[in-house]
Amino acid sequence: MRVLVTGASGLLGGEVARQLVRQGHTVTTFQRRPAGVDGAEDVTGSITDDGAVRRAVAGAEGIIHLAAKVSFTGRAADFDAVNVDGTRRLPLLDAGAALIDTTYVDNAAAAIVAGLHRMGHIAGRALVVSNGEPRPVGELLAGICAAAGVRAPSWAVPGRLARAAGSVVEQVWTRTGRSGEPPMTRFLAEQLSTAHWFDQRETRALLDWTPAVSLDDGLARLALHYGSYQRPFRGRGWQTGHE
Repeated sequence: MRVLVTGASGLLGGEVARQLVRQGHTVTTFQRRPAGVDGAEDVTGSITDDGAVRRAVAGAEGIIHLAAKVSFTGRAADFDAVNVDGTRRLPLLDAGAALIDTTYVDNAAAAIVAGLHRMGHIAGRALVVSNGEPRPVGELLAGICAAAGVRAPSWAVPGRLARAAGSVVEQVWTRTGRSGEPPMTRFLAEQLSTAHWFDQRETRALLDWTPAVSLDDGLARLALHYGSYQRPFRGRGWQTGHE
């Protein structure tokens, strides 16, 4: 099949494109900068450019649309303040007891590719993809921090207080015209303090798919990833994400 993958310069999009290439598909990637996926043809451009989009989709039999604005422009110091220092101030809300589920990037990519092959069975259904291993958010954060070789969050804040504070911080950010992401928002507070996980039986049946990498194996791979860097990440910092 001729497949177009948008957003392949990102972590998930790149892995989806690589899996499709390995399966023998003819893959085109479309994003603002070259994705560098071996075996795939790069088309660069913005999804807001109609002409570029038409060129990218020409001849495609299937499209996996993963392009999105997941970052922001600004000074390097702004990135550091949010992505590094913002994570290092990160508290546990309600003692980190809320059960949440996540998934390893290879699993998410494989599920998306499976969806392409199973379109006739999915019939437009919206499916949530996760590992099906809900764990307390505090345990997951501790595992991620351990893989990165940094200390886990050690101070706790009541969820209700964090949600209220997040609303105030958002208003201040907007009114003062500050760039970048605030260190706490109501949405982030809700995500960290509210249990949210989903029964995966329907997803796995419709996709004919199961995750190949467990959460523990994923954390072990993450540790190897961080350990492969010769230059440390200034001692702290991590970002994660899936639906």
